[in-house]
Amino acid sequence: MATILDKIATYKREEVAAAKARLPLQVVAEYARSAEPVRPFAGAIRARLAAGKPALIEVRIDPEAISPNTTLSAIRQAALK
Repeated sequence: MATILDKIATYKREEVAAAKARLPLQVVAEYARSAEPVRPFAGAIRARLAAGKPALIEVRIDPEAISPNTTLSAIRQAALK
């Protein structure tokens, strides 16, 4: 009998396999190579906290991405059907 943990693990394995099929490793590697350099976040936040001043964290994401599994365009397209 499968436990809830077994069911979660099975689901996640299937989810990862589907994600790999949608976005091959070569594509992910190219995204990584073309990404902007990572700024030293930890040092910057420590300095701000030590200064006792507010800090603004800029999170750069793909505005088209809604979740790892869908995009705004996909949702829009499905809604128009």
